[in-house]
Amino acid sequence: MNEVRAIAGQSLDEAVIKSLANTIIFLVQKRQQVYPLTLNAYNDLIKKVRS
Repeated sequence: MNEVRAIAGQSLDEAVIKSLANTIIFLVQKRQQVYPLTLNAYNDLIKKVRS
């Protein structure tokens, strides 16, 4: 969580990307569903930041 806060000081988009990535990794490790909208949000932010 501290890492996300530190990133947020630089870029809110990057902080949300990191938070979503952490959530996705956690869910995959626990063999839980990752909802499509979570993946969509992550992908959309990656596209936004890269463009």
